[in-house]
Amino acid sequence: MAGNVAGNRTESELGRLIIAGPPDQFDELNVTGITATRAVVTWTRPFSLLPVTGYTLTITELLSSSPVPFVTVEESLGPEVLSFQASSFSPFSMYKVELTASSPGGVGPVAMETFITAESGIMIRTYMHLNSALT
Repeated sequence: MAGNVAGNRTESELGRLIIAGPPDQFDELNVTGITATRAVVTWTRPFSLLPVTGYTLTITELLSSSPVPFVTVEESLGPEVLSFQASSFSPFSMYKVELTASSPGGVGPVAMETFITAESGIMIRTYMHLNSALT
């Protein structure tokens, strides 16, 4: 009688083989406390079968009132970090925030949010987007 590697055992006797990939999409990515020059980016840890080893946060200036537009900032953050205070923005300018999570299984999908900084001395509304990950 021929058998396979597992012999003649049933699936319930062997259990299931789980292949762990990269982290899932973020449930929340928020930009709060927006002023003319600052904003706070927060997120929730995405589900992952393997431990999250870190995050990559990229902030790109899309439209600016400044004479030197299109600045991009990229930060590598540790696995316990769930917020980042960004500063040195130009007043009344549009920015795009992109966030990815990494694990030994790879890099997860990109979550994205955009926001506009206030004019000097003004604080504007909070931007919050649920399930904003791009697949």
